[in-house]
Amino acid sequence: MPLRKVSRTSWYRYCLRLDISQTRKTGKKPKKRGSVKASHHNEIWHADVTEFVTSDNVKFYIHTVLDNFSRKVIAYTISRDKTAKTRLISLKEAILFQFGKILSPTDLNLIVDGSSENNNFRIRNFIQHCQVTIHKKIALKDVHFSNSIIEGHFQILKKFLRYQGEIHSRDFHKIIEFFVKDYNLKTSLLTMDLHS
Repeated sequence: MPLRKVSRTSWYRYCLRLDISQTRKTGKKPKKRGSVKASHHNEIWHADVTEFVTSDNVKFYIHTVLDNFSRKVIAYTISRDKTAKTRLISLKEAILFQFGKILSPTDLNLIVDGSSENNNFRIRNFIQHCQVTIHKKIALKDVHFSNSIIEGHFQILKKFLRYQGEIHSRDFHKIIEFFVKDYNLKTSLLTMDLHS
């Protein structure tokens, strides 16, 4: 028996009559869980690392610490490797910059991802002996929210770097320094408007 072509409308009509059509699912998709919000400075920090390859094929890693409340970059370290030692340098710089040499027993939540540069004996040892009480939490493991605050910052950074065109390794540090100063200035003005 030769096969006949059926229009789409006829096909749907026959499917409905023969009760072989699958009903559309009406269940709502679960909403994405947002990130955490701090009520004051130095209550919650975010730490993460991103990479960038320059036009002369040199790979750099930018270890960044960001304050949740102000959205400012507190400290960053540019290196050729992605290690616990480099993460520790950026964390120490952030502590020194925000709290000074005379540290007070302040509670601070540090949100990181599960990568090895954030979770190792160097970081644990520093946190254990630091006068600032640091509660390190792994995003989506110890807390239900992601580390999207700093991931959003990295998206802005990558967009800025793409806009610069070809970037040579010799210019990379200066470009990042300019970006951080400009980013913190704009973030500061935006935060003042939001909290005024």
